Amino acid sequence: MCGIGGVFSKTGKDVYPVLLDLLFSQRHRGSDGFGISVGGKTVKSEKIAALQGSFLSGHFGICHSLLSVTGHQIQPIEFPGKKTSLAHNGQIYNFREIGGADLSNDSESIPLFLSGNIGKKLALFMKKAAGSFACGISDKNHLLAFRDPVGIKPLWFGENSEIFAFASEPSALKKLNINFPLPLLPGHSVKISKKGVFGKKVFDLNDFKKTVPKKSTIESLHDSFLRAVDFRTSGQKKCGVFFSGGVDSSVIAKAVSGRVSETVLFTAGLAGSDDIVFADKAAGMLGLRLVACEIQKDELPGLSLQVLSALGHFDLMQLGIALPIFVCAREAKKHGLKVVFSGQGSDEIFCGYSSCQKALESGGEKAVQAQIWAALSQMWSRNLFREDIVSMHFSLEHRLPFLDLGFLRQAMALPVSEKILSPDDNLRKHAVRKIAAKLGLPNEITERQKKAVQYGSGVQKEIAKLF
Repeated sequence: MCGIGGVFSKTGKDVYPVLLDLLFSQRHRGSDGFGISVGGKTVKSEKIAALQGSFLSGHFGICHSLLSVTGHQIQPIEFPGKKTSLAHNGQIYNFREIGGADLSNDSESIPLFLSGNIGKKLALFMKKAAGSFACGISDKNHLLAFRDPVGIKPLWFGENSEIFAFASEPSALKKLNINFPLPLLPGHSVKISKKGVFGKKVFDLNDFKKTVPKKSTIESLHDSFLRAVDFRTSGQKKCGVFFSGGVDSSVIAKAVSGRVSETVLFTAGLAGSDDIVFADKAAGMLGLRLVACEIQKDELPGLSLQVLSALGHFDLMQLGIALPIFVCAREAKKHGLKVVFSGQGSDEIFCGYSSCQKALESGGEKAVQAQIWAALSQMWSRNLFREDIVSMHFSLEHRLPFLDLGFLRQAMALPVSEKILSPDDNLRKHAVRKIAAKLGLPNEITERQKKAVQYGSGVQKEIAKLF
């Protein structure tokens, strides 16, 4: 996607040099254009070096680095008729519904929708916007930052003795001597002014829960899934799919390839691992090109250090999941891609984990539904952060159709019995499997039992020997 940042000086000093530092720290998130807004004035350039020769005076402002996917609009952009600027990381797929039929750029829809009274309109925007977003706004005398209700796009904030700041990655804030950055919670905003930092809930998953219909069917779920894919493939000529050959990635691959002529599948694992073997077989069934990245055991120490450096913390399980994705993302970058898809979110929504069997046995369908909501509400802190960091390390926009809000409304209205049949049901995820069947996937794919990427790739067992 992109990288955004904002800085507010506690001492009244000019923040332009600090915003430049933020841009340099996050330039891997987008190198197609750079911009800084301070005091109602904005400078932009396709080259970050050009901004070093400029200067804007003021004690607070925002910055943006662009990964050009659907257009080449360098940000920050201005609110209509105001000295208010916006930096946006993400995509608003229904932007014409949000901002007007004549719009050609999704980011422009945000200031058009919010103009007049940002505070009062923000919750409605979060409810209506289809897509993902983390935004920073420089207003009259303060900064405002906010994040989508699921938490697909990251945003971190913090302070030291001289500044308050926010950024897309915690590592960028640490380079400003903000040693303990905090994540902004999904569906929340943070206002930064001379009075300090004030967080506020705007529209989170608890609010989203109230918009879920009482009933849903496999047919409406199928239709909403295709709409989510249509949104995310519009205008794309080539893209990648992180692919294991399982039902989730196969459903994504089938739907995406039907809309994007050049769709390439990527898988990674040790030679002879389950994912390498079955992904090759499944790709053949789908008639799609697969790039299989075989990882050698002697590569694992170096790869592990690279992945840990990107993640910024040590977690053996997260390392095992992230490492194959890192290898796939690196290969997708070599193929000149900017957009990749995956089936992230399906396990949380459709009872992909064996813990749902235990919940069903101990507390029935009500307990399972509560566990699904809990899993969704926690995704941002591990899974979504990991997916963003690893993908953006290679300047890749990672799109997640299963986490589309329209699809989620139908999925969460679907009876638990459509997802898991009994405490003895080791297959689970039957709703996704029915979508797969509707899309024409063969039984060998639709009935394949889940195997987590860290085990299917053969990576987890080997890296456990290293640490």
